[in-house]
Amino acid sequence: MRRGLCLIFIFFCCAKTEDEPLQLLGAWSLPSMPAIEIEIDETLVSAEAIEAFFKPIWANFCAEQALKAEPAFSSDQFVQDKLNEVKKFVGEELLRREALLNGITVAELKEQFIFYAPEVSEAEVMEMYTKLVLDPLPPAAEREQQPLDYEDVAPRLRKQLQEELGMLEQSRWLEDRLEDATAVLKIEGLSPIFVYGG
Repeated sequence: MRRGLCLIFIFFCCAKTEDEPLQLLGAWSLPSMPAIEIEIDETLVSAEAIEAFFKPIWANFCAEQALKAEPAFSSDQFVQDKLNEVKKFVGEELLRREALLNGITVAELKEQFIFYAPEVSEAEVMEMYTKLVLDPLPPAAEREQQPLDYEDVAPRLRKQLQEELGMLEQSRWLEDRLEDATAVLKIEGLSPIFVYGG
């Protein structure tokens, strides 16, 4: 009985509320994320979008640093380690703005890249079918239980190939857009950093 009450007491002492971080006895607490601003083509990105994107990245960065003999939870180290994430965020923000400009969602914009990508040829589907299905063909007993006929598999393969072509079109669009874009990262403790342009 006493043991059960102790366990309940520990549970309530350690329980996390919505407004405060998890506080375990002697536990390491997450350092505060430095203030981050990102300006793309002279327009500031919303603080909410920045926080939603970078909060888990900051937590991941801190966890990586905590494992080091001499951890550095500095803005400078964060930028060094996570600059690619900043570039990814800029790309996603450009897609979001393009979608907003066209009155559609980002998901719909990505669907358009797939729709307008070159159509997958029958030869490409057959090549993928040969590579993924025919070459590593399972034993006859397994073959009977799996739909491996070309007619069964081809629609899935075609869809996958078309999505890959759509991603390629999206990457090309972003590359072209980034050539003309200016993106500035302003992070607490550092001078402004030109991620693109400048």
